[in-house]
Amino acid sequence: MKTKIIIAALALMLAIPAAAQMRLITQSFECTLNNVRLPQSNVGTIAYKPCADCDYRTNRVSPNVVWELNGQSMRLPEFRKRLSIVDDRREQTITVKHHLDQNRVVKVSVYLRDAE
Repeated sequence: MKTKIIIAALALMLAIPAAAQMRLITQSFECTLNNVRLPQSNVGTIAYKPCADCDYRTNRVSPNVVWELNGQSMRLPEFRKRLSIVDDRREQTITVKHHLDQNRVVKVSVYLRDAE
């Protein structure tokens, strides 16, 4: 019994340095759709307001950025087209995922409520 406790304690002590090395790689912001300005092309920039009172943040988009609408990946032109017909932009939420090391947006996703 004591051997199991000693082994468990040693395993926990070995895990502490690994936990200390964890760092934040990506950060996601949830915004309303009316507070996001999409890029014109895949090599452009996206601007978004993390909160209603915040200033716009502007970041370049990754060449491999994922544009996702209702769980379906698509190209930017189709994403822009489908979002352009949304009427209640203040009620819809969009998520912008920013990769901190690359300083680029790597994913933009939205789930439209009452989508057709």
